[in-house]
Amino acid sequence: IESTIWLFERRAVEDYVLHKSAVRPAPRAVATVAATSNTAVLSGARWLEDSTRIAFLGKNGSPYQRLFIVDVRTGSLTAISGDNAFVSAYDIRGDTIAYTTLIPLAPAPPGDEMVVVSPKSLEALLYPQPPALEDAEWETLSSRATALHVWRKGSELPVTFRFRGRPLRLFPASWSLAPPLAIAPDESSLITVAPVPEVPAGWDAYPPQPSMGIPRLVPGDPRAVADENFAKPLQFVRVDLQTGEASPLVDAPAGRNLGYIAPTQAFWTADGRNAILTDTFLPGTKSPAIATVDVATQAPRSVLPLTLPAAGQARSYLVEDVQWDAAKEDLTLIYSGSRQPPPPETFGLRSGQWIKQPAPPAAGPGDGVELAVEEAFDRSPVLSGRRHGDAALRVVWDPNPQLAGLALGKVSLFRWQDKNGVPWAGTLALPPGYDPQRRYPLVIQTHGYDLDHYFVDGRFTTGSGGRALAARGVVVLQMDMPSRHVFTAADAPFQLDGFQSAVARLTADGVIDPRRAGVIGFSYTCFHTLYALTHDPRLFAAAAITDGNEMSYTQYIFIRDPELQDMTDKVNGGPPWDQGLASWIESAPTFNLDKVAAPLLISAFERWSLLGQYEPYAVLSRLHKPVEMLWLRRENATHVLKRPYHRYLSQESAVDWFDFWLNGHEDPDPAKAGQYGRWRELRRLKG
Repeated sequence: IESTIWLFERRAVEDYVLHKSAVRPAPRAVATVAATSNTAVLSGARWLEDSTRIAFLGKNGSPYQRLFIVDVRTGSLTAISGDNAFVSAYDIRGDTIAYTTLIPLAPAPPGDEMVVVSPKSLEALLYPQPPALEDAEWETLSSRATALHVWRKGSELPVTFRFRGRPLRLFPASWSLAPPLAIAPDESSLITVAPVPEVPAGWDAYPPQPSMGIPRLVPGDPRAVADENFAKPLQFVRVDLQTGEASPLVDAPAGRNLGYIAPTQAFWTADGRNAILTDTFLPGTKSPAIATVDVATQAPRSVLPLTLPAAGQARSYLVEDVQWDAAKEDLTLIYSGSRQPPPPETFGLRSGQWIKQPAPPAAGPGDGVELAVEEAFDRSPVLSGRRHGDAALRVVWDPNPQLAGLALGKVSLFRWQDKNGVPWAGTLALPPGYDPQRRYPLVIQTHGYDLDHYFVDGRFTTGSGGRALAARGVVVLQMDMPSRHVFTAADAPFQLDGFQSAVARLTADGVIDPRRAGVIGFSYTCFHTLYALTHDPRLFAAAAITDGNEMSYTQYIFIRDPELQDMTDKVNGGPPWDQGLASWIESAPTFNLDKVAAPLLISAFERWSLLGQYEPYAVLSRLHKPVEMLWLRRENATHVLKRPYHRYLSQESAVDWFDFWLNGHEDPDPAKAGQYGRWRELRRLKG
């Protein structure tokens, strides 16, 4: 994977957008890094105070993420951290650089020949070693402990950092890769969040977010503070960079690790006397807030509540970002969500209180330019600009100009209703040169509907062919996946209604041949796919599933995860014994595989997926039904595939599979001769 920081000359962009120049500005590459990785190879780019240098985290020919600084005038690239440490977060102010690095894991001991299984999971027994650094995904890395390093004027400070009498180890707030770091204006201390060694008395009074399934904190519970607990309690602390001692700023937990999804950040006022802490509880409160804290006394001076949904209320938007303007003492909240999130809100710290600031007046014509990345499901992303007050956009930069010369076919929004009048939606990709007089095969992609991003293969790339399938003469419907019945017994029948009604509507519209319809399942929708194959066997002529949860008996007993088992019980009508067994026999897909008529491709890419998905392959093989299973031997892929090579393996096999079964076509590539030989044998089984 290669990533580049591109730099535009501001004046050239403004002149072009304002039609003062007809020359479209060309960006200049100031830094390029490349590495084999399952996480981003370039992230965290920010301007430094002198506006001549950019700092960023990057991987360059190495699995280790390092801190770099590039001089934009000369292109000189300087590595700040060593080549054998993985940097997860950083902050730079003046002559001080602070960053965190992953603490290396100790190798698992060889252990005894006879192993006591309880209470280990089967996965832990079979995979005692963590994945290699280049193979780890961010969920794995974010659970790792990190160490703090502070450099000043080119030398690391010889300080041992401690918190509550123990070495300071930092963890990110949940659903993040990096702990926050904020160096004080006088560079004498920094703010971060640190895990508490034990749950303090009284912290059980802070309620977790009701819909997130996170248990309430229990003082004295060792499981709550275990390293492997992603929801371990954290609190904001101030670290003295001279002594290395960390002390609490707030005697209460941070909100994010109790399920309150908002950025966990820290800022300083310009005088260094106060800290602004986001998403934190305060002593005695029942919900997290943004607090201004007197650094010397730890006394909260002002509180800005975070807008959070009530218990049971659906959340339609989140606080995506918090921005602090130290000069103006203004704090801006940026929202995101799928249901028209509110516009940004700005609050000013005035006389020690947060005062909501009026929205800035609309700029008049000629007051400058606005820049934004414009993108939609039917438009590839471009950097566009407009004059303030104008509606017309001008494309400043198209990073993918080659797409204009390709025949990609039309993608449009498609809406329909099922037999119960429930509305459904999806994006419909037609083959290049679509002929309305012809009936085409159809493939439904079940996971990854996204109207805000350009449709290539779907939001989740794993197993989905997208436009590559359309280029083989197949209509592709990327369906929405409504969650109104998720994890209930009504979920799979509801999704089957969506499949059936989509096929019926596209047939009635004269778009597809219903005898040549296929379906792709990924992750949770593998369950929906198998349910459709077993409960309406003639609906689909071919199917594929990848790295999925099939709500199967094998996954139920192998994974031994109480949460997953409870979820499977709800979906299949009880546990697979006693009275629940009859419900499994009636509805569970893997108990009904004898009814499957469609050829099925099963792909296992990530760790554990081979065992987790082997049941449908073994049963269908025993029944002499057409089934193929592919396994990525190194098991070094992520759930949502990141590496281009992994994406190619996954998508090309799916495209070839449906092209073979729905179009009767074989790719003439000699390297695929063995593949088609196997599939022709499977076709004989189908009869």
